[in-house]
Amino acid sequence: MSHPDELLTVAYCPGCELVSLAGDCKTGDHPQDGTGDQLFCPRCGARLSADHFHDYVDKGVVDYA
Repeated sequence: MSHPDELLTVAYCPGCELVSLAGDCKTGDHPQDGTGDQLFCPRCGARLSADHFHDYVDKGVVDYA
């Protein structure tokens, strides 16, 4: 049985210079009409942009079943 790679999206914060899982980021108000929620660092509250998000592939994923 083949084990697929696990893909995680992480966010690098330029404020506190730490990496968090993208799902842990805090949401805020819309910066302007017609856009989605703004995302912020869960630790220091710095505003994050699309350039701060990166995909990480774990090639050694363990079978959780």
